[in-house]
Amino acid sequence: AIFMEATAQVIESDEKLRLFAIPEEFWPRIRHSWKYQQTYISGRFDFAFNNETGEVKCFEYNADSASTLLECGLIQQKWAESVGLDKQDTRGSGFAVERNLKMAWANSGATGRVHFCVDEEREEQYTALYCMQAAEAVGLEGKLCILFDEFRFDDNGHVVDSDGVRVRNVWKTWMWESAITDYYAARE
Repeated sequence: AIFMEATAQVIESDEKLRLFAIPEEFWPRIRHSWKYQQTYISGRFDFAFNNETGEVKCFEYNADSASTLLECGLIQQKWAESVGLDKQDTRGSGFAVERNLKMAWANSGATGRVHFCVDEEREEQYTALYCMQAAEAVGLEGKLCILFDEFRFDDNGHVVDSDGVRVRNVWKTWMWESAITDYYAARE
């Protein structure tokens, strides 16, 4: 909860947003996204444990990690299957991740096509394909997009993909800094 409170303080303050070097033209969209919090699919906390003191420290919350879903979902699911764990009764294995991922997509409010945006790294592509399978299982259409080469502005100023489909739903592993930098490069 402290992460959410800290984020709210930054988003509600022009002064604090400036400290994070977020360009002002993105502030309205960021604030809108924060206010409505329509869709977030997954994330992970990074913890450290001090064996001597028994203390646990949280380092960060990472919503854009490339490997989280693949490690926690598919790999743990394969491990559970190999040792004979029951798919229905196993809460701590990858079976729960797959179920929860499908449920997250079903409850996301997304419709139509979801653009799964990744870098050229195979690990990110595999993770995106895993997440895309869950989205497709609940009736969404997935399109894997590597880097920003897939996108352009149409005559109305909307971002569209190579098929001419307007980009409305995005799942990404990119850092927002990369997206903003490439956005400015595309405008030049």
